Amino acid sequence: MALLLQKLVALTALSFCLGGLGCAKAAKPAAAPEPDYDWSTYNGGKEAPTADTSKPAADKSDSSSADSKPAKSSKPDTVAAAPESSGSTSSDDPKPGKPDVSSSGAHKASKAKIKGESVSSVSADLVAGASKKALKSKVVSSNVITGPDYEMVQIVLKDASVQIVRPASTPDSSGPKLRSPKVRNDSLTSTDSAFYDADADVLVLVQSNKAAKSKKALGALLKK
Repeated sequence: MALLLQKLVALTALSFCLGGLGCAKAAKPAAAPEPDYDWSTYNGGKEAPTADTSKPAADKSDSSSADSKPAKSSKPDTVAAAPESSGSTSSDDPKPGKPDVSSSGAHKASKAKIKGESVSSVSADLVAGASKKALKSKVVSSNVITGPDYEMVQIVLKDASVQIVRPASTPDSSGPKLRSPKVRNDSLTSTDSAFYDADADVLVLVQSNKAAKSKKALGALLKK
């Protein structure tokens, strides 16, 4: 009897335990469906922590400076200047075979004069006045023709002409190339009369229809 009672208590306890387990299982709520959004990173509307900017960025000056260095060239950028010649190249030195000139390159002024002015620089107006008096003739025209090397003062009278050929005071590269005083002196006609100053490179020429007339006019025109 006692044994039967013990078995009955054991069965009752087992039933109670099984019933409690079933209730526990029944009371367990169903698993909630997974949300469409990952809320694990949500911080309640607060600003996300920013990176610490107090630390200076890594110094890249070394690498940038290294990158900016120009590549070495196999050839030098500049060529060493040639040493100056020790020899004298002064333009003031007189050239052999040519008359001595001043430092400015101008020839010596001729000592022959017209109206008190050297024939190397006398104006066309003075020459025209003196020619009119020396030839006793009317002046038709007077002008100065300038070339790249020489200039010519030309006075045309009614029956004669007077010319002065000399180095140009202001050379004109676009002007006519005039024959030099020496060439003109070497090509005189029988009725021409001329005064040639080789040192000053100046020629004074009188042309008329008679040699005597030209010679007389030249003598009255020039004062040596």
